[in-house]
Amino acid sequence: MNQTVRAVGIIFCILFAIISTFLNNRFRKDLESSIQNNHPDIEKQTKKYLLFLSVTIMVIILFTIIIILLK
Repeated sequence: MNQTVRAVGIIFCILFAIISTFLNNRFRKDLESSIQNNHPDIEKQTKKYLLFLSVTIMVIILFTIIIILLK
């Protein structure tokens, strides 16, 4: 049971890392293009990027807590 939980956790972490990298690149490119083109939605793009980073950090903290509690 314990090894099954670890295997699922590792797979989930790998998938999360891949998806986070993809979304980070997308949000960053959108923000960069908004800044370069002087779009009026720069504030909206910045908020979306900061929300994404905040959610990513919270998920990493939750993963860490779960890993510590399962040991």
